[in-house]
Amino acid sequence: MRTLFTLCFALVSSGLFAQRTIIGTVLDIDTKEPLIGANVVERGTNNGTATDIEGTFSLIVVGSRLEVSYTGYHPIELTLDERSNYQIEMTLDSTWIGTVNGIVGRTTYAAFEVRSTYLPTERIAETLVPKLNPIDVLNNIPGVLAYAGTLNTNRITLRGIGNRSPFATAKLRAYLGEIPLTNGSGETILEDIDLSILRSIKAEAGPGPSGYGAALGGTVRLQTLSPTFQFEDERLLELEEDWTVGNFGLLRQVHRLHYADNRQDVRIHHHRTRSDGYRDNNEYRRVGTTVLYQNDLPEVDYKLTFFGDHTEVFGEIPSSLNATDFRENPERAAFNWSSVEGFEDYRRTTVGLSWEPYGTQKWTTSGALFLRHFANYESRPFNILRERVFAYGARASVNRQWDDFTLRLGGEYNDEDYAYTTNRTDGGRLDTLLSDNLEHRRYGFGFVEGDYAIDRFRFRAGLNVNFTDFEVDDLFPNAVDVSGQFGYGATLAPRFVVDFNPRNWSYHRISATVARGFSIPSLEETLLPDGNRNPDIEPETGWNYELGLLKTLLGRWSYELRLYHMDVRNLLVARRTAEDQFIGLNAGRTAHTGAELRLGFQERFNGNLKLETDLTYQFSRYRFREFQVLDDDFSGNELTGQPAHALKFRADLDFLKNWTWQTTVRHLSRQPITDDNSVYGDGFTVVGTALGFENTFADRWTVRAQAGLDNVFDVRYAAMFLINARGFGGNAPRYFYPGLPRNGYFRVAVGYRIVN
Repeated sequence: MRTLFTLCFALVSSGLFAQRTIIGTVLDIDTKEPLIGANVVERGTNNGTATDIEGTFSLIVVGSRLEVSYTGYHPIELTLDERSNYQIEMTLDSTWIGTVNGIVGRTTYAAFEVRSTYLPTERIAETLVPKLNPIDVLNNIPGVLAYAGTLNTNRITLRGIGNRSPFATAKLRAYLGEIPLTNGSGETILEDIDLSILRSIKAEAGPGPSGYGAALGGTVRLQTLSPTFQFEDERLLELEEDWTVGNFGLLRQVHRLHYADNRQDVRIHHHRTRSDGYRDNNEYRRVGTTVLYQNDLPEVDYKLTFFGDHTEVFGEIPSSLNATDFRENPERAAFNWSSVEGFEDYRRTTVGLSWEPYGTQKWTTSGALFLRHFANYESRPFNILRERVFAYGARASVNRQWDDFTLRLGGEYNDEDYAYTTNRTDGGRLDTLLSDNLEHRRYGFGFVEGDYAIDRFRFRAGLNVNFTDFEVDDLFPNAVDVSGQFGYGATLAPRFVVDFNPRNWSYHRISATVARGFSIPSLEETLLPDGNRNPDIEPETGWNYELGLLKTLLGRWSYELRLYHMDVRNLLVARRTAEDQFIGLNAGRTAHTGAELRLGFQERFNGNLKLETDLTYQFSRYRFREFQVLDDDFSGNELTGQPAHALKFRADLDFLKNWTWQTTVRHLSRQPITDDNSVYGDGFTVVGTALGFENTFADRWTVRAQAGLDNVFDVRYAAMFLINARGFGGNAPRYFYPGLPRNGYFRVAVGYRIVN
């Protein structure tokens, strides 16, 4: 008995003496932001923990290997050495599948990450899908409604801001990396950007961050693919051909080339998309080439990125339909547009050079230089519009890091020339000149931000100071001369954020935000019907008050709940006075009160069976508080163009190691489409499903194949509404853009990889 006791004591003692405590931090490899709730487990055991609000963990281990996992990121297996402190950096995973409106598939080229930081309302959709454009994926994000009337007619709204813009996205700011995509009129075009070059999309609803313009609606940020930089003496070469075919003549081709070594990463993507369209006068063609070059400079701890993109688009315009045509003949185009075979034909070029630090230096700088060019010829029933834009600018910031405090200050400047002419149309042929104008737009902002962390609190404060200046030269002498110079004085937008991690609520986070945003009227919105400028037009402004509760993914469940109220003043109303003419009016105030919920669940069963679900829901109670246009008083009415309920559900089932089945459900409730609330657009529910397969052969070849069906139950619905449409010449108002009926698609991609 004594011998047995001695032996057991020796074994236990040796185990105790082999134990040691490991501490570390888990970060996103690109942003260096902490990943909250990442699972850290000793391999082969149930011994594990999760990271806290700072992304840190502490774990007593016996063995020498750890497994680190976080939803949306590549899992890491770490071999421990004699160190007791580790910094673990994770990269985005890209092995999920999804579908919306026609394209589906696993891909390493369009990742949408889930990341929990102290910044409230930062939403990053999870589904990894190379869809036709970013519009198709933004609806995965609570607070965002993205409408696609056609492939070249889109509108994005964030918490109801921007839903009164007739044909475009306005009142938000968008960035590709550090390159601004929003022009001097406040309009943003995202549909030309091919998702094959993107790593992630973020949308922050409500007044945006100080460093990105403090837009009233919010901010959309698109991140390009991360560089590899993981080879010492070896080089990587990847080639891929990616083809998709579908109903209505859909054909999409993407040709990819990727080269990387230990210092540089080069990607060249050439893409072609064409569709005959579901409706008459609905043909669409897009071709583009994107070059992304990233250079690692370890001598100075900086990364240099060059981005170049040239896209050419030809898109016919079927326009909207009245209620009778929408119900009985949704395939037809509006008569006035089909009679002239209306279309737009444009070229867009974007070039940018940016630099950013990595590491933990006390002083760092980051910034970007950029150029944009745009040329468009648009044939319309009422005239022919020709546009040309040349813009350049820069943004830069300086960062100072202390132990618990970070200070960042910087600014952005844009200089833009916008030349446009209108001509009479002779059945679609260019006729006599009607107008000829040149606008010189100068706009930008300065900002300062501070970030302080203490115990379980994190505080952030920022201030944005914006300026805008327009100079107009009227080159057409036979019309009213609209030449002149005007601008808006400094517009201030403060922002305050408090983030708290309760001691007794593991892996929970409570955040509170107070922020002011603004929207500057475009020149066109300030013009009266006689061509003179309305001097009384003021920028829209709004205060946003928000409370958020978040539980990061630990085990199976995660959730995020946000309650908010935004009060918007000087609401800018686009009032239609003629078929081709809108004027702007400051009509009053709106109150945006709502809630946003996101629920995530994942479970791995025996074998290769894995289930992941994601549900997002938005409740909106938006009202006109004070709203009077001429003799009409709409105070108390529901805000036009906003459904009270919006829901999106996705379920992914991985099985048999190489197969994935996904089902998506999207629901919108009915919404008012006139200010007097006399006309409503019906709500709808559409379902999509897709089956995908992926396999790798001989460590070099990868084959992906997907087949899917969208709008499974063939629901007739409006994919976009024209708010406050008016009928002219005795015709009924045209409110409705028909959505696609049931449609299928098939995709196959073949890749080849060499490392030598």
